[in-house]
Order: sequence, then C-alpha cells, then structure tokens
Amino acid sequence: MPSYLAKGFMRDCAYALASMQQKIQSIPMCVYDVGIFLGLILKSLLQNIAYVLQNNHREYLKVARHST
Repeated sequence: MPSYLAKGFMRDCAYALASMQQKIQSIPMCVYDVGIFLGLILKSLLQNIAYVLQNNHREYLKVARHST
C-alpha cells in the first residue's frame, strides 16, 4: 500500500471521528435527561418487582409451613 494512500486513509478516519464527535456534542441535553429519567423509572420498576417477589416468597413459605 503506497504511503500516500495510507496517509489519505488516516486523514479520512480522523475527519470521520471529528465529525462524529461534533454530532455527539450537538445532541441536545434534553435527550440525555430523558435517558436518565427512563433509566430511573426502569430501576424503580425492577426494585418494586424484586420487593413483590421477595414478599410473595415469604408468604409462600408461611403457607407451606402451616399446611404441613
């Protein structure tokens, strides 16, 4: 591969990275905030589900003890 092709390829890669970085920086902060908000909702849902499952398991153990 001739050196001028390698240099051109490297320059194109650097240009592509720079343009991607500019696009990422131009994403409005509201998108980021919505992502955090959705993450918090998902986290609380998972915690509630885990809590309910733990309580159901305890109730099941109580019923199992009384039935024997």
